[in-house]
Amino acid sequence: MTLKTLDNALTLLRHFTAENPTWGVRELAKETGINHSVVQRILATCAQHGFVTQRGKSRKYALGMAFLEFAQSLREGLHLSDLILPIMRRLAANTGETAFLAVLDGKEAVYLEIAESDQNIKYSVAAGTRFALHAGSSGKVIAAYLPETQLDAILEHGLKRYTSSTITEPAALRADLAAIREQGWSYSANEFADGVFGLALPVFDETDGILASFGVSGPDFRMTDDKRREMLAAVRQELAEVQSLMRRFY
Repeated sequence: MTLKTLDNALTLLRHFTAENPTWGVRELAKETGINHSVVQRILATCAQHGFVTQRGKSRKYALGMAFLEFAQSLREGLHLSDLILPIMRRLAANTGETAFLAVLDGKEAVYLEIAESDQNIKYSVAAGTRFALHAGSSGKVIAAYLPETQLDAILEHGLKRYTSSTITEPAALRADLAAIREQGWSYSANEFADGVFGLALPVFDETDGILASFGVSGPDFRMTDDKRREMLAAVRQELAEVQSLMRRFY
């Protein structure tokens, strides 16, 4: 396999997301600009090794079980969950909302760990879910501390609208990110999903580079100004321990 073929293969695999979990050969070729026959050969090879699989009558491709095996190996190797989940469960219990830890990965972020609220109505998301950096507190608190060149690349990629409250104008987003840096935390409501709020603080590495976001999320109807202040205090109380653990593993 040449480096160009490997690059094409990785580009194709990156397009299998929670938002677009299945792809046909032709539509994936059109989306990526990679030749149809090349896409077909790469996906067939990936399928032989379990990295993709064809589903149902449509025969569209989806990610295969090989990725689940890799994910399990990664989690076992890090041992981070054993240390950080008790902290997150404590935060979820104290706030009554779902606690999350999300890490920067390229131009997106991915939920590394989730501790769900015990309430019947709650925000639910699976660990491993990828999301954009411009919509919602968990992404924006990361974007606020990115180097200018990285932020420029995200803006050039385009700002997808998820709800009527999503910020899609680059200038407006830059102003919002500047305000987040000024106060040191981010709060959002209805930006990534209607009826959902998020409150997040930045997690920095040992060189003060942005590493992750840590916070809580839940249904917007439960939020008041008093509760927001209480939740901010609760997240801040756990942040130092979370940041210390993250610096040990990243």
